[in-house]
Amino acid sequence: MPQVGAHILIADQVKKKLRNRAAQEVEDNLNAYHLGAIGPDLHLLLFDPAAKIPLLNEMLNEVVNIYRTVHGIKKNAFGGGR
Repeated sequence: MPQVGAHILIADQVKKKLRNRAAQEVEDNLNAYHLGAIGPDLHLLLFDPAAKIPLLNEMLNEVVNIYRTVHGIKKNAFGGGR
């Protein structure tokens, strides 16, 4: 499996090929796009119910916000999302 950086590099190559509305959605939500490119495994490191570290909790909240943004993009672009 490629490293995290490789996922982002590949996503950036794909981004260059996007046009119109898709390109604008990605540009407006670049952090969410990059997180999505990394895949589902990243959040598993952050969902530790025993974690009491404030910075970790901030990071988890940001990840959840990004996932909500991705959901909104899907809903707007594809008429429903998941």
